[in-house]
Amino acid sequence: MATILVVEDDDNLRWCLKEIFNRTPYCALFAASGKEAVTLCGKLGGAIHLLIADVAMPDMSGVKLAGILRARYPSLAILFISVYPATTLSEYDEVPPDRTFLQKPFLGQDLLVKVAEILRPS
Repeated sequence: MATILVVEDDDNLRWCLKEIFNRTPYCALFAASGKEAVTLCGKLGGAIHLLIADVAMPDMSGVKLAGILRARYPSLAILFISVYPATTLSEYDEVPPDRTFLQKPFLGQDLLVKVAEILRPS
């Protein structure tokens, strides 16, 4: 079973994402900030397979967080989410072109399809 870390600073959206992932076979962990995510990973015994991170967060951008976690988990897959289009995110360390991106708002089904694609064995 894949472990997914979801980092979203909006409480309502984080709650919705919990509801979506509660109905899946994934082990989903949730954090409200980049700092909280780093602390959570420090306490976690196993690997994280996928990071889903909001790009624009107050304490640390999702791109910066992904860099920190990639150092710990080299094979970590990453899905960035944002209300802003990927092309306008230069203020928050523009999403690298080799990363997967999903623009908010999105349907739960669209998110789960994207997650399945990302986690599908090569």
